[in-house]
Amino acid sequence: MNLPKVKTLFLTLIWFVAFLTVESSSYEVILSWKQLDYDFPTLEARNKLINSQAFIPENNIIAGVKVYENRVFLTVPRWREGEIGSCSSLQYVQSMTYDLFGRMWVIDVGRVNIFTEPDNHCPPKLLLIDMETDEVIKLYEFPDSVVSHTTNFLNDIVVSCEERKEDCFAYITDAMDAKLIVYNLREDKSWFVHHETMMADDEASIIPILGQNYTFKVNIDGIALSPLDANFERVYYRPLSSYELYSVSTSVLKQASNGVSLEHSQVISHGSTSSQSDGLTMDSQGFLYYGLLANNSVGYFNTTSARSVENAEVVLVKNDIVFQWVDTFAFDNKGYLYMTTNRVHRFEAKTLNFSEENFRAGVFIGNKSYMYSDF
Repeated sequence: MNLPKVKTLFLTLIWFVAFLTVESSSYEVILSWKQLDYDFPTLEARNKLINSQAFIPENNIIAGVKVYENRVFLTVPRWREGEIGSCSSLQYVQSMTYDLFGRMWVIDVGRVNIFTEPDNHCPPKLLLIDMETDEVIKLYEFPDSVVSHTTNFLNDIVVSCEERKEDCFAYITDAMDAKLIVYNLREDKSWFVHHETMMADDEASIIPILGQNYTFKVNIDGIALSPLDANFERVYYRPLSSYELYSVSTSVLKQASNGVSLEHSQVISHGSTSSQSDGLTMDSQGFLYYGLLANNSVGYFNTTSARSVENAEVVLVKNDIVFQWVDTFAFDNKGYLYMTTNRVHRFEAKTLNFSEENFRAGVFIGNKSYMYSDF
């Protein structure tokens, strides 16, 4: 497969070392940036791309983050105009994850400029990348009957693997078409399910942030998976435009046929969080973490001791400047929880000030990703 190797993103500005504790609700800014840029081979090459509008710096913003060994991987979704590459290249990557076999799972929407003038000429796909060689070792194109080639917004992904590297399932949210997609690696097959709880709630579409109201009508968005020690038993999910958190058994998802509507009895409501949120993540002990968008903070609750998040939510960190729009989470192998905060609300409103810094922060929690055993 003639696809490019993974390239390291060059972020100008400041690097910090983080050493943090949950008890003091502290955090440290590890990296900050004002405007996203790349490590171009020459200044002339950069200027040429800018002049031709193949590269428009102000149209770029970081969304996803994952940490593998000593490398940090970031995604830059193509929300706005820029040069469109060939379909053999990555088009629009919102999120990715990795497994314990050293493979990065990358979801590519295929469509670009989806919030302005969408270009739908490339198919949505899933790629597996060998983290040692940076080579693509698997490419799967989703059929239109599972993921629409003209309306999808593949948003986030979690993966469960058994002892053999072929025995893996991926669970993917489609925020545009309100679907939960399942992919079976061994069978190289995908299907989707849907349910009314995956739809945006109109009453939760307005998010007040620092005195301003921002409107987002976004369907199923964040997703998390029960940890390995719980046998990856449940998929947790929520629409961005909702206060509610839900889950469904992975056994139900694995056995579903394409396009099936989940029965109400198969979906569990875990109650309401104190605000809408974007990304979710689970640690090895069953603690679920999420951003609280209206509160500029990060919350969590223990899924092993409380069925409902109500009266069990704990605020981990809060800062009205640093934690504006917590987007995505990642764990490293030292117990740090990383997150991207990118002020998407201001980016969408075109009020983002590129003379100010946006941040990615790390919080030491002492736990590992859901993929690892805690024993």
